Amino acid sequence: LVKDLVRADGAKSIAASKDGKLRWRVTRDSESLDWKFAGSAEKPDLQKATDLASSLGWVNLVDVVADPAKVDTGLARAVVIKAETFGGPSYTLRIGNRAGDNYYVGVAVAGEPRKTRTPAKGEKAEDKAKNDKEFEERRAKLVERLEREKKLEKWTYLVGKNVIDPLLRDRPQLLPEKKAKKG
Repeated sequence: LVKDLVRADGAKSIAASKDGKLRWRVTRDSESLDWKFAGSAEKPDLQKATDLASSLGWVNLVDVVADPAKVDTGLARAVVIKAETFGGPSYTLRIGNRAGDNYYVGVAVAGEPRKTRTPAKGEKAEDKAKNDKEFEERRAKLVERLEREKKLEKWTYLVGKNVIDPLLRDRPQLLPEKKAKKG
């Protein structure tokens, strides 16, 4: 059993909703910039926002649920996590009830990798050829991985709480902690 479920590398936005209501959404303009709350000047705690992206970068399954109809997965009223990536694909995780040290999770993958690469400013011709070749190689691997990940949509999985817990935080829990004033 391959433990890799999905790898939402290079997330540019991550949102959490429950019952159709947005709980929070964090975004960034590039992979090297800090996260911010969408539509707000407020910024999340850098480590907590990084934890969100890290959780989505390595979603490993513990097990496949053999007959989800026989258990209360909670997926009908799931917390929905949507991540859009800089590379093109988007990922949706539906997080249901907790079962011991795991959560019931359903996944969906949409979109496809970018077909073209934007050359860097002042890129030399010999660098362009090399960078184009590297881009095509990475794109081919990503297309292959996405085809595998899209096949995973039909099952329900158990995923460890250490991966899921950061994604279940409420907006106030993503804010930097206020330091107590010394009196």
